[in-house]
Amino acid sequence: MPKYLIEQDRESCIADGVCASLCPDNWIIDDDGLASPVKKELDDLGCNMEAAQACPVNIIHIYEVQPDGSKKQLI
Repeated sequence: MPKYLIEQDRESCIADGVCASLCPDNWIIDDDGLASPVKKELDDLGCNMEAAQACPVNIIHIYEVQPDGSKKQLI
């Protein structure tokens, strides 16, 4: 079971690209100009928390997966 989950409200993405610039290992800009995470299930947050915090429309949400399978929202 992953330790963290990334959820993104992609329909609300404004194509700012800050997530991809801050965390290029896990965020890409797709052909439509919108960002997407490469991996949504992670064992290590790496730069993803910084990318989520910098999102100008706050559409990136990171959850910590609890031992019982429930999710605790971090951002």
